[in-house]
Amino acid sequence: MTAGLHAAPIFTDNFNGVAAGNPPDATNWTTTLGGTGGSYAKLVADTANKFGGGSSNQYLELAPRGGGGTNTVTTKVASSFSDDILTISFDFVEPNDLRISPINLQVGRGSFNNTTKFLQLSLNNNTLTATNGGSTSTAGYSYGQKAHVDVVINASVTSTSYGSNSLSANAYDVWLDGSRVITGAANFGSGTSGNISFAQFNGAGNGTLQVDNFVIDSAAVVPEPATTVGVLGGLLGTLVLRRRR
Repeated sequence: MTAGLHAAPIFTDNFNGVAAGNPPDATNWTTTLGGTGGSYAKLVADTANKFGGGSSNQYLELAPRGGGGTNTVTTKVASSFSDDILTISFDFVEPNDLRISPINLQVGRGSFNNTTKFLQLSLNNNTLTATNGGSTSTAGYSYGQKAHVDVVINASVTSTSYGSNSLSANAYDVWLDGSRVITGAANFGSGTSGNISFAQFNGAGNGTLQVDNFVIDSAAVVPEPATTVGVLGGLLGTLVLRRRR
């Protein structure tokens, strides 16, 4: 496999398909709100060019609502398949705006700390935290700067290889800006790849997480170095949603 190329993308979204100020495209995402307050997920014009796509680009902004409850935005395509090998990739920016409750990338149908969920990856306070069935692994990133994450998932019962990397069964690797920062994290529970969401639990604080260029690939992909990732991110076209044949 050629490093960094999305060999079998089944879902991509650069968040330009719906006007700014609205939730993400309802034909491709389901937004579920808990607690009180404003919107949890909305599209924002990238007037500051945070993601390098120019002022006409848009990104997805996630913000706690307060008042408890769970807020999620879930890819609809992922609710109808269950691949054993996946790569989830996206760009993100965390402004330094005092968000107390983390935003979590979660895979599987379980909720927070639920053993039917495969993984939970939190992004909060310039730290990426992988929850591994009772333990955690962390990696740092910078406030206010674009970063790129690739999560390579092996939910099968045998080990797999991608490029020169080996990944054990029921485990996942996390890559940050082209470097593998978490290796072979054990799955959180018995859940598989159905449901891929950004979730926020028991909302508190008023900070945000900004996300762009979201891709789900039904293969293990070797991430590009950071300099190449930035170029590829700017080249993502309009939203493409394709089920695997």
